[in-house]
Amino acid sequence: MAGGGACSADPPTRDETDGVITVETDTYNAPRYGTFVLNRELDELCTQSKSAPADEPAEDGEAECVEIDHSHDEAILDRLAKNMKALGLDQLSTADAGDADLYLVAGGVTADFWNMSKDFCIDNGSLKGCLASITDQELMVPSGSLILALVDQTASNDGELEVVWAASIDQRVAAGRSLAGSAGGAGGAAGAFDLDPWLDGIDQAFAQSSTLTGEEAQ
Repeated sequence: MAGGGACSADPPTRDETDGVITVETDTYNAPRYGTFVLNRELDELCTQSKSAPADEPAEDGEAECVEIDHSHDEAILDRLAKNMKALGLDQLSTADAGDADLYLVAGGVTADFWNMSKDFCIDNGSLKGCLASITDQELMVPSGSLILALVDQTASNDGELEVVWAASIDQRVAAGRSLAGSAGGAGGAAGAFDLDPWLDGIDQAFAQSSTLTGEEAQ
């Protein structure tokens, strides 16, 4: 696991944000992969459940989830695709999602915090199933963070999606505000949205992942 910022067992404070956390596995097998797919918009991550999709509304007694700003989805997904292509992979359309070797789940956290050590399920029209966490460490990332989970579709069975790499990107302070408004946590700082820190965070997530790049982490 590599991190670009501070993290702890407790939910991070505002001063502990602007971090890039990546979790790697030894099951990523680069020679086996040739294609990948991305959804056409960011998924909304509200509910962490082993049965209900992540975009389901929170249940009674739980904090309400906030709306995500989808106006920057295209730029974020384009940067993700650029980094995936730099690994030597070809991108397939969502219409051919089932034929892709890898599916990169990309979602914005709309709950107070997202626990990277917990499983979650997804049903976004081109991918359906549940993703098991690949870390036992309780990593709590706040509302507005970008969560990435790389699914090996060739090793996934019966809705059990095999995750081979994961990342969280939180650049709220650098960007001036979050991808989503505060759901009761630290929330984003006031000010105009600056997309560049988010794009830089995506580049950093890949650069510090030697499992993906085959190079020494930067």
